Amino acid sequence: MSYRTALKHLFAIAVYYSGFLDLVTFIKTGIFRKYDHVILMYHRVLEEPLADMPYVEPGLYVSRETFDRQMAFLARHYTPVSLTELVGQWRGERTRTKKTFAVTFDDGWCDNYSSAFPALKRYQVPATIFLSTEHVGGEKLVWFFRISVLLHDSRLSHDQFFRMLAEVTGDDKYQDAVGGQDIISALKHADYEAVEQLVGKITELSGETFEEYVKEHRMLNWSEIREMMPLVNFQSHGHRHVLLTNLSPDEVDEELNRSRAIIEQNTGRDVFLFAYPNGDYNSDIKTRVKQAGYRAAFTTGDYRVTGEKEDLLALRRMAVHEGRFLGPNRRFSKALFALELSGWLETARRVKGRITGR
Repeated sequence: MSYRTALKHLFAIAVYYSGFLDLVTFIKTGIFRKYDHVILMYHRVLEEPLADMPYVEPGLYVSRETFDRQMAFLARHYTPVSLTELVGQWRGERTRTKKTFAVTFDDGWCDNYSSAFPALKRYQVPATIFLSTEHVGGEKLVWFFRISVLLHDSRLSHDQFFRMLAEVTGDDKYQDAVGGQDIISALKHADYEAVEQLVGKITELSGETFEEYVKEHRMLNWSEIREMMPLVNFQSHGHRHVLLTNLSPDEVDEELNRSRAIIEQNTGRDVFLFAYPNGDYNSDIKTRVKQAGYRAAFTTGDYRVTGEKEDLLALRRMAVHEGRFLGPNRRFSKALFALELSGWLETARRVKGRITGR
């Protein structure tokens, strides 16, 4: 642990266990009537430590133990609400509540059912899962997971991989990529069909079948989704999990409408919330999201939202991953979590940004 990280954790312990954060919250909500709402963004909840699965992106998972501890903490100190409830408050359709949080998941991984759902039921925390519908109910793994497996486990050298990548994309800029995550980040902005072609060629050359990965790394199926529906709301994350900013207007409309139709057909419930894949959007896409009938849309940004003067088509969420709130013992720290939720660290980052110009 670095010197700066240690100081940050000591500060968090001091303000949390002294009760100072509670005092600040009381003054803010009880006297000034300023209500903050936290929307947490998760992706995966895994049983095994990351060291055992190097092909899982570090920023996309928490362990089952960490997730359980976080839900226990939130259920004790905050009021859990559904995302539908929160959006209704901001639209003026429901009464405002204070110190609330909402849980969201992107993509729809099967471990949302096997590892996260038990904790949601235990603490009675409603959640929203944004589904990428192309992979729901099937055994085809998402392209970025297959790329990661091929980089780590296939018999191909990185030089061979890069040559094939340049051949398929017509661009040799990936030669400078440092590792798998650099490649995946770059490919997110490439043509979807070209990426699928690349994965298919490399898979054929390597002889990889992915069979051993399907059980733990597939997306949810409709049976699991229907079992979760009493506590979990299922909304749209597009159909193919492709960045909307890469698409033509007609293709954007297809992603918005096709995913919603599939979810509504299989759940019997209305779909009116959307999460931008990778958090990427622009003004034209926001307009199309609204025209498609979505009442609110979500991106990333690591900030709490007040609901006042918020852009309901670009609502921010706090990204949660395993390494973010760890104390010196490498376990989940309630003090760090509480400090982040309080908004102190966000304010400090903004002040620093103004001072440094970043």
